[in-house]
Amino acid sequence: MRLLSNLTINPLDFEEYLLHDFKHQNTITSFNYFLKYGNLPELINIDENKKIKRLQEIIKLFAKDSTEEEVLKLLFLSIDEKKSINQLFTILKKSIKISKDRFYELCKYYESNQIIFFIKKYNHKKSTKKLYAYNHAFLNSISNVKKFKNVFTNMIYLHLQKEYKNIYYLDKVDFYIEDNKTLILSIPFFNNLLGNTIIKKIQSTIDELEIIEVFIITVGNSDKLFYKKTAINILPFYEWSVQ
Repeated sequence: MRLLSNLTINPLDFEEYLLHDFKHQNTITSFNYFLKYGNLPELINIDENKKIKRLQEIIKLFAKDSTEEEVLKLLFLSIDEKKSINQLFTILKKSIKISKDRFYELCKYYESNQIIFFIKKYNHKKSTKKLYAYNHAFLNSISNVKKFKNVFTNMIYLHLQKEYKNIYYLDKVDFYIEDNKTLILSIPFFNNLLGNTIIKKIQSTIDELEIIEVFIITVGNSDKLFYKKTAINILPFYEWSVQ
């Protein structure tokens, strides 16, 4: 008797995206499209004027009815935010009719199928979790209100999620990787004038958790700072993600 098992196929990470993107022979151009339109292989070869529409269609394909579609939209609009399931439900019930049980079941289903992810605050089990989606580009496909930092941070999370299990957030820190004592900060438009401010903001965390290394992920800036013996590496996403 042959036993069948489930196989999870993740969307493309940026390194894989580069291998599929034959149209753009420039890493930075590929990165711009990856950031704007997401990590799904099928989006690479679709005409640019059809990409957003296809992202919207994919959301509808997930949903069995209009209620599920509204649930998904709310979740995708809430990426990189600290919102409990109850807070999300309270927001949604103002606009559509849905029971708490059904909403909770849908969230559980989406999480178990890795459509959404919830991450905990380190050493604070009762704190509100942060929410991420399996494709960072969904948010901009359904909203005219651009949340660049949220989208960029979700993209960083997806890269980390493929490599690490124990990912947390902290006050003033986007991600803490417990396994290798690393902090990850999402600062898309970092500049050198922010250096001292950032160090002051995280130095107590570095000392308390005995952090070995810090990464500040940007859109295009690179540099290297130090706090005591801890290196603070400032790298563009397109370099950091293919190391």
